[in-house]
Amino acid sequence: STGGTATFNNMAMGVYLLTASETKGVRIYHPTTVQLLPVYDEGDQRWELGEAVVGDHSADAVMKSQEPAIGKDVNDKTVAVGDEVTYTLNVTVPEYPQNAAACKFVVGDKLSEGLEYVEGSIKIKDKSDAVLGKEFYTVDEDGGESETGRKYTFQITFTEAYVKAHGGETLTITYQAKITEDAVQNSD
Repeated sequence: STGGTATFNNMAMGVYLLTASETKGVRIYHPTTVQLLPVYDEGDQRWELGEAVVGDHSADAVMKSQEPAIGKDVNDKTVAVGDEVTYTLNVTVPEYPQNAAACKFVVGDKLSEGLEYVEGSIKIKDKSDAVLGKEFYTVDEDGGESETGRKYTFQITFTEAYVKAHGGETLTITYQAKITEDAVQNSD
């Protein structure tokens, strides 16, 4: 379904696993189960299809989801034109179910006017503070627009193998930006 809801009719009895695939947003969807089980009708003395049970209760199926959290900080808040500042992003690798079909994790940033990204400055450290090998991610420093329509200055795409193996772990991403003539200047 592309509208956020799906309706199933004339389903056979059984237990079904619902998963989201090819989502175009920044949410991570968790699979859920739907059970269509027989119920014995004492009055009619026969078995019939019972009410759908979604997860642990009878209701419409709602797939639980989460939005990855990202923290951003800058090392120096008082700067002049020509200075370089270091930005730090703290991100958590999303946790996907073991049998998930598409495990994506993409982090990007769009620098505001007055900041110029310093190419090649991205460094990624894992939870043990070790520098993450470049075989676990690719970096697009050409700027553009993501699959979700968000503009970015740079974008980091982690490999599916890395995402599957490190779900729930925190990464620290640092990069530098140079202050340009277009920066907003405040004088106190």
